[in-house]
Amino acid sequence: MMETSPSKVESWCGWQREASACTTDDIMLVGSMLDDKDNSVKIQALNTLKAFSGIRKFRLKIQEHSIKVLELISTIWDSELHIASLRLLNNLPLPDFAHPQLRRVMPALMEILQSNYILAQVPQDHGPGLAHLTSPRTASRGKRKDLCLLCSGLDSPAFSHFTISFIQVQAIRLLSSLAQKNDLLYDILNCQVHSNFLNLFQATQPGSLLFEVLLFAERLSEGRNTPHYRAVKWHYNEKSLHEALFGDESRLADRLLALVIHPEEEVQIQACKVIVSLQCPQDMQVRPSFCQASHSYFNGE
Repeated sequence: MMETSPSKVESWCGWQREASACTTDDIMLVGSMLDDKDNSVKIQALNTLKAFSGIRKFRLKIQEHSIKVLELISTIWDSELHIASLRLLNNLPLPDFAHPQLRRVMPALMEILQSNYILAQVPQDHGPGLAHLTSPRTASRGKRKDLCLLCSGLDSPAFSHFTISFIQVQAIRLLSSLAQKNDLLYDILNCQVHSNFLNLFQATQPGSLLFEVLLFAERLSEGRNTPHYRAVKWHYNEKSLHEALFGDESRLADRLLALVIHPEEEVQIQACKVIVSLQCPQDMQVRPSFCQASHSYFNGE
């Protein structure tokens, strides 16, 4: 376990005390900056909301901005903004009232997952502490507002460059979480994907991304095999995620078998879990020996 230096702990505790003195009005003021024309101001506001989302008394107020954050993801194609938005959403329980907007944003999330970012520029982490959020337009009018708000927390990136996999991991984590919502499962499965979607399951992908992609596949497989979901006859688009993963022409099985011998153990284990979930629907009770045999095989028993 990595040790945390006393100075960092003291700094973080000091920030927590100062942050607790802030009010929901401060949160609303930061949220209003999501409408600023300058993307850098939006990103700074998103990072601030992410930091404050760890304080319980502010979560409900921050959730009120989830619709706007989802709108930013789908309307602005900017890697820094995508990172800040996705990290915030992944740190919040998304309210039910955001589900209609989530359905509209599904295609954008799927594009981010499959996008070919080369390098995403991320603001340098300045560590915990108070910071000023100032709109360039406001500053030019001499009306700068000092906010008792944090721009980045201890868990913010400590380096300025990320490869594509970091953005993809954030996108897949959000999709994986949404896949556990019964009323969103079909929308995810019917979302259109590129013909090379299964490239995300290639052994050459970073282990952290592979693990998240496999976890996503497992949750989708389990969700579509529940009695509740199977009670409806669903129709999927030809190029849907469902067809890419579970269709008759899918090559997912080949990719999974290749990952069973992946050098990273957590990837191996997760690949086996997906294989078992594909073979054993949750309500399958007539063939328990088959499921048990499959499970034993992939665990080397």
